[in-house]
Amino acid sequence: MGIVTPNTETTMTNTDQQPDPTPLTQPEAAPDSATTADQERAGVRRQTRQRTTIESYLAQHRDFQTAQQVFDHLRTSGHHISLATVYRTLTQLAAADRLDQRHLDSGEVAYRFCATGPHHHLMCRDCHKTVEIAADSVERWAADVASEHGFAEMTHDIELSGVCADCVARTTVE
Repeated sequence: MGIVTPNTETTMTNTDQQPDPTPLTQPEAAPDSATTADQERAGVRRQTRQRTTIESYLAQHRDFQTAQQVFDHLRTSGHHISLATVYRTLTQLAAADRLDQRHLDSGEVAYRFCATGPHHHLMCRDCHKTVEIAADSVERWAADVASEHGFAEMTHDIELSGVCADCVARTTVE
């Protein structure tokens, strides 16, 4: 049995108190292995059962959904998931540019999987139905305005909101 002395990197034996020439070493980590914390700092997230469930739900529901709507649907469907997990997952997916997010009049944020590249939305204020639209003239206008004012690397987010035909029909029937 050895004793470690505080100021040396060697082991002393109990019997003769002579230094053992074998240096003390820490266990070596596996080469090229990253810890979960390292992966998360690099923006890599573990693919958990809950994350997969949330992504599957959003893939099936193409309209914007609030965290509460996602949570309510998943709980009603028998999934054991917390509202905090839903919020955290949606926030992470949006930060990774995998989801589009919209701030609703209610103050809530709604999320959905979205096409990549420049596109815009028509969104119903009542039911949150969303239609992606291509607007090449808007892209040209944004580039022209940026250029006129000496801006580069321009991004923009345009959302048109109104009331969809289904909601108009529903209110006229009522």
